[in-house]
Amino acid sequence: PEANRPKLLISLPAYCNTPDAMALDKAGNVLLSCPNFNDSSYPGIVMKIDRQNRPSIYFPAPAHPETKHGAPMGLEFGPDGHLYYADNQYFFDRNYKSRLMRIVMENGTPVRAEVVVDGFKLANAVRWKGDAIYVSDTFFDLPDEVGASGVYRFRLSEFSGGPVKLMPNAKDPHLAARFR
Repeated sequence: PEANRPKLLISLPAYCNTPDAMALDKAGNVLLSCPNFNDSSYPGIVMKIDRQNRPSIYFPAPAHPETKHGAPMGLEFGPDGHLYYADNQYFFDRNYKSRLMRIVMENGTPVRAEVVVDGFKLANAVRWKGDAIYVSDTFFDLPDEVGASGVYRFRLSEFSGGPVKLMPNAKDPHLAARFR
């Protein structure tokens, strides 16, 4: 029947050419990360799709100081009310430039972004459980461990003293799980 036929919910604008992850804010808006790998002439952004399916730019991802790109991927609100996302720099520089970013929220509005963890290879997904955030690093890119990846775990309290700097080559004590 016609009622069961799929239909397009929203057509994304050109400034969102590589949609990735979604999160819901308290108002019921969908936040969508757009690293824009398909056309990097557009900067990476987090966009908002409101309850009437209208897209808009929610927050521009700050560019990495060396790669000159921001590439938000997995995102989720933390227990502190701020929005966290994986900034995947691997496709711009493979030398441990990916980061975990925090978009600081004030009264439900994003005001700035800051680095909370630096030194991932290919940061991808983020998930909170209690006061711990888990970040997948989906490709360690180690010659002696083809296909190795892992998940890192950080406590919220670790972010109060400035960015956590990871040890390279999957040797950091925050590595909670390793896969091959």
